[in-house]
Amino acid sequence: MKKLLFTVLFMMGLGASAGASENIFFESATGPFDDSSCCGSLISKDQFIGVSFNIQEETRVDALGGHFNDFGGAFGFDGTTGAAGSVFGAIVNLDGNDLPVGDLTYLENVIAYTVFTPTSGADYLASINVNLLPGNYGLIFGSGLFGAQGKSTLTLLQPDEGETSSGTVFAINDSSYPQWGIEGDEPNRYRMFLTGSVISAVPEPASYLLFSMGLAFIGVRQQRRQIKANSVGSV
Repeated sequence: MKKLLFTVLFMMGLGASAGASENIFFESATGPFDDSSCCGSLISKDQFIGVSFNIQEETRVDALGGHFNDFGGAFGFDGTTGAAGSVFGAIVNLDGNDLPVGDLTYLENVIAYTVFTPTSGADYLASINVNLLPGNYGLIFGSGLFGAQGKSTLTLLQPDEGETSSGTVFAINDSSYPQWGIEGDEPNRYRMFLTGSVISAVPEPASYLLFSMGLAFIGVRQQRRQIKANSVGSV
Protein backbone atom coordinates (compact mmCIF):
# COMPACT_ATOMS: atom_id res chain seq x y z
CA MET A 1 0.00 0.00 0.00
CA LYS A 2 1.39 3.38 -0.94
CA LYS A 3 2.13 5.81 1.83
CA LEU A 4 2.19 9.58 1.89
CA LEU A 5 5.49 11.26 2.70
CA PHE A 6 6.42 12.21 6.25
CA THR A 7 3.52 10.61 8.08
CA VAL A 8 4.47 11.39 11.67
CA LEU A 9 3.29 11.64 15.27
CA PHE A 10 3.17 14.94 17.06
CA MET A 11 1.88 16.54 20.23
CA MET A 12 -0.90 19.04 19.83
CA GLY A 13 -3.59 20.92 21.75
CA LEU A 14 -7.14 21.10 20.54
CA GLY A 15 -7.06 24.88 20.22
CA ALA A 16 -9.92 27.10 19.12
CA SER A 17 -11.08 27.17 15.56
CA ALA A 18 -9.51 30.02 13.62
CA GLY A 19 -12.07 31.94 11.63
CA ALA A 20 -14.42 28.97 11.31
CA SER A 21 -17.62 29.78 9.42
CA GLU A 22 -21.15 28.52 10.00
CA ASN A 23 -21.57 28.27 6.22
CA ILE A 24 -19.48 25.14 5.65
CA PHE A 25 -21.03 23.43 2.63
CA PHE A 26 -18.35 20.76 2.16
CA GLU A 27 -16.03 19.01 4.61
CA SER A 28 -14.02 15.90 3.78
CA ALA A 29 -14.13 14.63 7.37
CA THR A 30 -15.60 15.50 10.73
CA GLY A 31 -14.88 13.95 14.09
CA PRO A 32 -12.67 14.20 17.17
CA PHE A 33 -8.98 15.04 17.41
CA ASP A 34 -6.89 13.43 20.13
CA ASP A 35 -5.87 16.15 22.59
CA SER A 36 -2.49 14.56 23.28
CA SER A 37 -1.19 12.92 20.10
CA CYS A 38 -2.25 12.57 16.50
CA CYS A 39 -0.76 11.96 13.13
CA GLY A 40 -0.73 13.76 9.84
CA SER A 41 0.90 14.11 6.43
CA LEU A 42 3.14 16.87 5.16
CA ILE A 43 2.05 19.42 2.57
CA SER A 44 5.04 21.03 0.89
CA LYS A 45 6.71 21.58 -2.48
CA ASP A 46 7.35 17.80 -2.49
CA GLN A 47 3.82 16.69 -1.69
CA PHE A 48 0.33 18.01 -2.48
CA ILE A 49 -2.81 16.58 -0.87
CA GLY A 50 -6.37 17.27 -1.97
CA VAL A 51 -9.94 16.02 -2.05
CA SER A 52 -12.72 15.90 -4.63
CA PHE A 53 -16.06 17.59 -4.00
CA ASN A 54 -19.31 18.05 -5.87
CA ILE A 55 -21.44 21.16 -6.38
CA GLN A 56 -25.16 20.61 -6.96
CA GLU A 57 -26.16 24.27 -7.40
CA GLU A 58 -24.21 27.36 -8.41
CA THR A 59 -22.28 28.32 -5.29
CA ARG A 60 -20.18 31.29 -4.21
CA VAL A 61 -17.11 30.03 -2.31
CA ASP A 62 -15.77 32.55 0.20
CA ALA A 63 -13.12 30.49 2.02
CA LEU A 64 -11.23 27.19 1.96
CA GLY A 65 -9.53 25.49 4.87
CA GLY A 66 -8.38 22.46 6.76
CA HIS A 67 -6.99 21.28 10.08
CA PHE A 68 -3.24 21.99 10.10
CA ASN A 69 -0.13 21.74 12.26
CA ASP A 70 3.18 23.45 11.57
CA PHE A 71 5.52 21.52 13.94
CA GLY A 72 6.94 24.79 15.20
CA GLY A 73 8.67 25.40 11.88
CA ALA A 74 10.99 22.40 12.21
CA PHE A 75 10.42 21.56 8.56
CA GLY A 76 10.81 25.10 7.19
CA PHE A 77 12.69 25.38 3.90
CA ASP A 78 15.50 27.32 5.59
CA GLY A 79 15.80 24.92 8.50
CA THR A 80 14.97 27.57 11.10
CA THR A 81 12.40 27.38 13.84
CA GLY A 82 9.35 29.58 14.14
CA ALA A 83 6.53 29.91 11.60
CA ALA A 84 6.63 27.20 8.94
CA GLY A 85 5.74 29.72 6.25
CA SER A 86 2.99 29.87 3.68
CA VAL A 87 1.14 27.16 1.78
CA PHE A 88 -1.44 27.40 -0.97
CA GLY A 89 -4.99 26.21 -1.30
CA ALA A 90 -6.38 25.83 -4.84
CA ILE A 91 -9.68 24.87 -6.42
CA VAL A 92 -9.27 23.03 -9.71
CA ASN A 93 -11.27 21.26 -12.36
CA LEU A 94 -10.72 17.48 -12.42
CA ASP A 95 -10.07 15.15 -15.34
CA GLY A 96 -12.30 12.28 -16.50
CA ASN A 97 -11.00 10.11 -13.64
CA ASP A 98 -11.86 12.78 -11.06
CA LEU A 99 -8.16 13.54 -10.48
CA PRO A 100 -6.24 16.82 -10.85
CA VAL A 101 -4.10 17.49 -13.93
CA GLY A 102 -0.48 18.56 -13.51
CA ASP A 103 2.44 17.80 -11.22
CA LEU A 104 4.50 19.32 -8.41
CA THR A 105 5.82 22.05 -10.71
CA TYR A 106 2.58 23.08 -12.42
CA LEU A 107 -1.15 22.64 -11.79
CA GLU A 108 -3.51 22.81 -14.74
CA ASN A 109 -7.19 23.81 -14.69
CA VAL A 110 -6.79 26.09 -11.67
CA ILE A 111 -9.99 28.05 -11.04
CA ALA A 112 -8.84 30.01 -7.99
CA TYR A 113 -6.13 29.88 -5.36
CA THR A 114 -5.00 31.61 -2.19
CA VAL A 115 -1.74 31.65 -0.22
CA PHE A 116 -1.80 31.67 3.59
CA THR A 117 0.06 30.69 6.76
CA PRO A 118 -2.23 28.37 8.73
CA THR A 119 -2.72 28.30 12.47
CA SER A 120 -1.25 25.25 14.15
CA GLY A 121 -3.51 22.70 15.83
CA ALA A 122 -6.85 24.10 14.71
CA ASP A 123 -9.22 24.53 11.81
CA TYR A 124 -8.05 27.40 9.63
CA LEU A 125 -9.97 29.28 6.92
CA ALA A 126 -8.34 31.29 4.14
CA SER A 127 -10.44 33.75 2.17
CA ILE A 128 -11.11 33.12 -1.51
CA ASN A 129 -13.81 34.46 -3.83
CA VAL A 130 -15.07 32.33 -6.69
CA ASN A 131 -18.39 31.18 -8.12
CA LEU A 132 -18.67 27.50 -9.02
CA LEU A 133 -21.25 26.00 -11.36
CA PRO A 134 -22.62 22.49 -10.70
CA GLY A 135 -19.96 19.84 -11.24
CA ASN A 136 -17.00 17.98 -9.74
CA TYR A 137 -13.95 19.87 -8.46
CA GLY A 138 -10.79 19.37 -6.44
CA LEU A 139 -9.47 21.22 -3.39
CA ILE A 140 -5.66 20.99 -3.17
CA PHE A 141 -3.10 22.07 -0.57
CA GLY A 142 0.64 22.30 -1.16
CA SER A 143 3.59 24.67 -1.50
CA GLY A 144 6.20 25.74 -4.03
CA LEU A 145 3.57 27.26 -6.37
CA PHE A 146 1.76 30.62 -6.44
CA GLY A 147 4.45 32.15 -4.22
CA ALA A 148 3.92 29.74 -1.29
CA GLN A 149 7.28 28.86 0.28
CA GLY A 150 6.54 26.98 3.50
CA LYS A 151 5.44 23.62 4.85
CA SER A 152 2.60 22.47 7.07
CA THR A 153 0.75 19.28 7.92
CA LEU A 154 -2.79 18.14 7.32
CA THR A 155 -3.81 16.34 10.51
CA LEU A 156 -5.82 13.13 10.67
CA LEU A 157 -9.04 12.54 12.55
CA GLN A 158 -8.94 9.74 15.10
CA PRO A 159 -10.23 6.40 13.74
CA ASP A 160 -13.26 4.50 15.03
CA GLU A 161 -14.86 7.53 16.65
CA GLY A 162 -17.91 7.85 14.42
CA GLU A 163 -16.49 10.50 12.14
CA THR A 164 -18.24 11.23 8.85
CA SER A 165 -16.51 11.77 5.55
CA SER A 166 -17.13 12.74 1.94
CA GLY A 167 -15.13 13.16 -1.23
CA THR A 168 -12.05 11.19 -2.27
CA VAL A 169 -8.59 12.15 -1.05
CA PHE A 170 -5.78 12.18 -3.63
CA ALA A 171 -2.09 13.06 -3.49
CA ILE A 172 1.06 13.53 -5.52
CA ASN A 173 4.65 13.54 -4.24
CA ASP A 174 8.24 13.00 -5.34
CA SER A 175 8.39 9.32 -4.32
CA SER A 176 5.44 6.96 -3.87
CA TYR A 177 2.93 9.09 -5.82
CA PRO A 178 4.83 10.53 -8.82
CA GLN A 179 1.45 10.98 -10.49
CA TRP A 180 -1.87 11.89 -8.93
CA GLY A 181 -3.36 8.90 -7.15
CA ILE A 182 -6.01 8.07 -4.57
CA GLU A 183 -4.71 7.80 -1.02
CA GLY A 184 -5.90 4.32 -0.11
CA ASP A 185 -5.29 3.61 3.58
CA GLU A 186 -7.85 5.76 5.37
CA PRO A 187 -8.50 8.39 2.76
CA ASN A 188 -11.23 10.38 4.42
CA ARG A 189 -9.57 11.17 7.75
CA TYR A 190 -7.92 14.35 6.46
CA ARG A 191 -10.07 17.37 7.29
CA MET A 192 -10.46 19.83 4.40
CA PHE A 193 -13.47 22.05 3.91
CA LEU A 194 -15.10 24.94 2.03
CA THR A 195 -17.46 27.70 3.10
CA GLY A 196 -19.88 29.73 1.01
CA SER A 197 -23.50 29.91 -0.07
CA VAL A 198 -25.77 28.92 -2.92
CA ILE A 199 -26.35 31.74 -5.40
CA SER A 200 -30.05 32.55 -5.69
CA ALA A 201 -31.41 32.78 -9.21
CA VAL A 202 -31.75 36.40 -10.31
CA PRO A 203 -34.18 37.16 -13.15
CA GLU A 204 -32.62 38.52 -16.33
CA PRO A 205 -33.44 42.16 -17.28
CA ALA A 206 -35.61 40.85 -20.13
CA SER A 207 -37.66 38.92 -17.58
CA TYR A 208 -38.26 42.09 -15.58
CA LEU A 209 -39.37 43.85 -18.80
CA LEU A 210 -41.83 41.11 -19.73
CA PHE A 211 -43.18 41.07 -16.19
CA SER A 212 -43.67 44.85 -16.22
CA MET A 213 -45.37 44.73 -19.63
CA GLY A 214 -47.67 42.00 -18.36
CA LEU A 215 -48.68 44.09 -15.34
CA ALA A 216 -49.28 47.11 -17.56
CA PHE A 217 -51.45 45.05 -19.93
CA ILE A 218 -53.51 43.71 -17.04
CA GLY A 219 -53.93 47.25 -15.70
CA VAL A 220 -55.11 48.59 -19.07
CA ARG A 221 -57.60 45.73 -19.49
CA GLN A 222 -58.94 46.26 -15.99
CA GLN A 223 -59.31 50.00 -16.62
CA ARG A 224 -61.18 49.42 -19.90
CA ARG A 225 -63.53 46.95 -18.21
CA GLN A 226 -64.24 49.48 -15.47
CA ILE A 227 -64.97 52.23 -18.05
CA LYS A 228 -67.27 49.89 -19.98
CA ALA A 229 -69.10 48.91 -16.81
CA ASN A 230 -69.58 52.55 -15.85
CA SER A 231 -70.93 53.36 -19.35
CA VAL A 232 -73.51 50.54 -19.17
CA GLY A 233 -74.58 51.62 -15.71
CA SER A 234 -75.25 55.19 -16.81
CA VAL A 235 -77.61 54.25 -19.66
